[in-house]
Amino acid sequence: MVARWLVLLALPLCAIANAEINRCVALDGVLVFTDQSCESLGIAERGDAPMPRRRVGAASAASKLSFGCAARSPEGLRVAVIDAMDRRDFNALAGLYNFDGRSRQTAAGVVRQLERMARQPAMEVELVAIETESLFDVLVVDTGVLPTLRVVQKSQGSEGSLSIESFSLARSAGCLWLGG
Repeated sequence: MVARWLVLLALPLCAIANAEINRCVALDGVLVFTDQSCESLGIAERGDAPMPRRRVGAASAASKLSFGCAARSPEGLRVAVIDAMDRRDFNALAGLYNFDGRSRQTAAGVVRQLERMARQPAMEVELVAIETESLFDVLVVDTGVLPTLRVVQKSQGSEGSLSIESFSLARSAGCLWLGG
C-alpha cells in the first residue's frame, strides 16, 4: 500500500523531469538549447529556415531577452571588465570571454586565470593600441586593429609586486569579447 502512494507521489516529478528541450538556431548560427519555444525567443528551430528579419526598431521577444553580448565597443568591454572586477564577480568576468573553439584544457586554464583575477579589484584596466612603424620611423596607431586590454592588479602574496594580464579582443556575432 505504501509503495502505491510513493509511486503516485512520484508521478508529478517524472513529468517535470521530461520537460521538452528545444534546439534552436540564432540568427548568427549559434545553437541555443532551451525549454522555451524557439518562436517565443524570436529564433528558428534547428532544421527550419531562418526566421525573417524584422524591420529596424521592431520589438520582438528576442529583443526583450539578453543573450549576452559582451560589448559593442572596446571601451564598453573595458567598462564591463572593471564592473565585474569591482564586484569580484567571476561569472560576469567569464561571461566576457569568448571560449569558442577553445579546447577543454585551454578553457580550464582561462577559467583558473579569471578566477584568480576576480578575487581582487583591478588597479587599472586599460586599452592598449597596437603601434606599427611606418617607412619614416614614425610610430603609427593602426586603427583597423583591435586594441589589447590590459589588467593591472596587486600580486597575491607578494608585497608591492604587480600582476599584469593582457587579453586580445575578438569579434564574434557582432560583439567584442576577451580573447586569448
